[in-house]
Amino acid sequence: MCLKNYSNLKENCYLYLGYRKGVHDLRIDSLIDKALDEIKVLSQFKYEYQRFSEFIPILNKEPYIKFLSSSTEYIIGAMTLGYNVERRIKMLSKIDMEYMVVFDACASAYLEFLSDNFEHTIYDNPTYRFCPGYGGSKAEDLKEIAKIIEPEKIGIVLLDSNIMLPQKSMIGIVGNKFREKKSCNGCINIKDCKYRKKGILCYN
Repeated sequence: MCLKNYSNLKENCYLYLGYRKGVHDLRIDSLIDKALDEIKVLSQFKYEYQRFSEFIPILNKEPYIKFLSSSTEYIIGAMTLGYNVERRIKMLSKIDMEYMVVFDACASAYLEFLSDNFEHTIYDNPTYRFCPGYGGSKAEDLKEIAKIIEPEKIGIVLLDSNIMLPQKSMIGIVGNKFREKKSCNGCINIKDCKYRKKGILCYN
């Protein structure tokens, strides 16, 4: 997939690293470039989704109803960068912790980036991606959603702890019309959010 908005991708890498928006560091900048080049080679991006026009039982409650209130249909998608990226992170944790931290942040940003691009091939005007655990929803909803989307089709394993393997994986909901703006309101982590304490947000 051709990379678009590369500067935005790098900005997201900095946000994942905890930097304030617009603050860059020349040394970290070079590490980000190195990490992204490596991740592009290692990643095996896959995206599995199903399309729905009515609420499935697990989503027929708040905050999902509010999130999808302006959408006439939605998808539930599972996405991953695959195990090669995870193996590289584990290897780096043994030999270069600084680069591992940068690599890990870049992998998260890259997964978001590719997923956003893919979702724009489904809908011309998609909502942002709402993942169980966001905005007052329960992470435990992942178990019921996973039964429907079957993320194992693309190699994702959902553990009893709701952690996904490979860890650079996500399951999220995307509607077909964007009106709902991103907000911290209702987020279960709002009181202890490390991003808000630094004056930034976890999303762009």
